[in-house]
Amino acid sequence: MVLLVLATGLLPAPAMAQLGRVQARPAEPEMAEQWKPGRSSRTACIDATRIAAAVVVDQKTVDVVMRGGKRWRLTLAGKCPQLSYYGGFYYKPGTAGQFCAGQDHIIGRAGGSCRVSRIAPLHKVEKRRR
Repeated sequence: MVLLVLATGLLPAPAMAQLGRVQARPAEPEMAEQWKPGRSSRTACIDATRIAAAVVVDQKTVDVVMRGGKRWRLTLAGKCPQLSYYGGFYYKPGTAGQFCAGQDHIIGRAGGSCRVSRIAPLHKVEKRRR
């Protein structure tokens, strides 16, 4: 079960065919104010078959956007500077198409492995009217 940063040619063709591809972009400052994480879990899993896009918040944080609009925050065990490169990542769903905290990793083009330590749901913050 692996989440891979985009790297054409990193894997042989048969293995790449089994991976999902996700576009990712850096977070815009105002976006951070629009989403608030719920309670995070060291054992939570997300349905990898529903991943549509990702937003790189910082070197330890990736927000995953699911088909249908739901969002999840992946917190990495350590800094993963390679996430800022290449505009996306590949992911390989684990058992039953799940991507889980405490088990799965992001592997950058440079070869660094970054373990996902926590997953939390994200909730839209309602703007207060003055």
